[in-house]
This record gives sequence, C-alpha cells and structure tokens, in this order.
Amino acid sequence: MRLTDDAWLALGLVALAEAGPDALTIDALCLRAERSKGSFYHHFESIAAYRARLVAHWRERDTEEIIRLSLAYREATGQLDALNRLTSHLDMRLEQAMRKLGAQDPIVAHVVREVDRRRTGFLVQLHFATGDFAPDDAELVAQVSYAAFVGFQVIAPEMQADVSEHAYLRFMRLLKRD
Repeated sequence: MRLTDDAWLALGLVALAEAGPDALTIDALCLRAERSKGSFYHHFESIAAYRARLVAHWRERDTEEIIRLSLAYREATGQLDALNRLTSHLDMRLEQAMRKLGAQDPIVAHVVREVDRRRTGFLVQLHFATGDFAPDDAELVAQVSYAAFVGFQVIAPEMQADVSEHAYLRFMRLLKRD
C-alpha cells in the first residue's frame, strides 16, 4: 500500500516528537515507514522540501486549526477556555522538537517565529475582547501566558493535559483578583 503525502507528514511529526530532528533524514523516515527511498522521492523532491511541508503541516494543524476551533464559541471567554483545552493536549515533545529543528534549519526557524507571533497575537485579541484588560495589559498577559506555555515545554514536557489546563485557569483567576 502506497503512503500518501499526509501519511508521510504524520509519520514525520511522530518521528520528530519521539526522536528529535535527527529522525528527519530520508533514511530514518524510510526505515520508520518501511518504504524505499523511491517512495519518499515520489512525494518529496528533497529532505528540505519535506521539512518545509512538514513545518507548514504542523503550523496548520497545531495553530490555525486550533484557532478555528476556538472561534466556534461566541464569547471571548469561551474562546479562551476552548483554546486552553485544545492547546493543553498538544504534544509538548513535538513543540520542543520543532524549536530544536528550527535551530538547525532557517526555514523552520522562520515558521516557528511566525507561529509564535500568530499564537501571541490571537491571545492578545482574545484577552482584550474579554473586556478584562486594556490593550497594553492584554498584550502583556498574552506574552506572559505564551511564555509560560513555551516554558512548560522545557521544564515539564511530561505535564498531563489536565494539569496544564488547570494551571492556566488558575493563572487567569489570579490575574482577575482585585
């Protein structure tokens, strides 16, 4: 059975999460997929092209799709809650590995920076829309909460989704104290 482009990309995200950037060689991917190099080259012209597609796939799946799902709620508070629930289930190993890959590949680094800006910008928009924060404060809360999200990837990559979700909700309650 032939693997599709999407199957190769899904395989790459799993490999990256499990083994880091070193797992993204043609040989390693083909071994993992139990396919020949010819199969890989049928879908991608080079490992650089594969990485570019992989990081674009990650951005779509773990940023844009989550934003779209969050926007299904009417109120900004509901959107923030949905965003928190959805992001607490992201694979922190993949988030961290994507940043490591970005340290080796300027194209990936550029996309990771774009993702960080997109995610932070969306948080600013939601925090301001709640009416709880002035624009400058909404920006600061977004930056601090996103920094915590990225920081937890480093200091607690094994953190369970329910613990992560609870930590964010508690953080938000602390901000609202008079």
